Amino acid sequence: MSSQDSRPSAPGLEDALSEKCTVVRYDRRGRGRSDMGAAGVNAEVQDLAAIIEDVGGEAALCGFSSGAILALEAARAGLPVTRLALYEPPCVVSDDREPVPADYPERVSKFVDEGEHIAALALFMIQPVGMPAAVVEQMSADPGFQAGAASARSLPFDAQVMAAVSTGNADSLRRYSGVHTPVLVMSGSATEPWLTESARAVRDALPGAHHGVVEDQGHDPSADSILPALRSFMRL
Repeated sequence: MSSQDSRPSAPGLEDALSEKCTVVRYDRRGRGRSDMGAAGVNAEVQDLAAIIEDVGGEAALCGFSSGAILALEAARAGLPVTRLALYEPPCVVSDDREPVPADYPERVSKFVDEGEHIAALALFMIQPVGMPAAVVEQMSADPGFQAGAASARSLPFDAQVMAAVSTGNADSLRRYSGVHTPVLVMSGSATEPWLTESARAVRDALPGAHHGVVEDQGHDPSADSILPALRSFMRL
């Protein structure tokens, strides 16, 4: 649920990369300064298509968490993507945790539509993130959790992007087997086991993809920790 104004992924990354190339960090639908618009993978892919057209007609994409899956969907749709750098795509593809229930997108969208942002965020923490319900219930009473619930309006968009690859079945990743763009999939050495399994499964599903481990990092890596791998992969 990160945005330019709140909890950006790997803060400072764009400044470091912009020394060698043009970098665009944008707010996805429902985040930060972006409008809501229609939910759906195709709509978010078209947003990316417009940005790529605006910056010259082709681009390398760097996606974090659900943004990594959106980047894959963009390449799958045939957008002019030259390289894909993906950090911890949160696919549920192993027995390490329960799959996300099929009705999650509908339920979280209903909460958001009704203005029940705390309930939406709690559901997100329990189902896609996989935290115990009792822990989330305690967290939801904290003022910090309640303040963060304002960002829950983006959850229906994430739910749509992730729905196809959160089933617990690694075969769901075959949808990307036609992506022949060079791909680097990264995961942190300090992350949860199911996220490591997801990164490996994404690598295995993509022809010629590589998996790199970022030492001492979890799901929110620092810019400095991933810069060497990104610069090498992007040839910067």
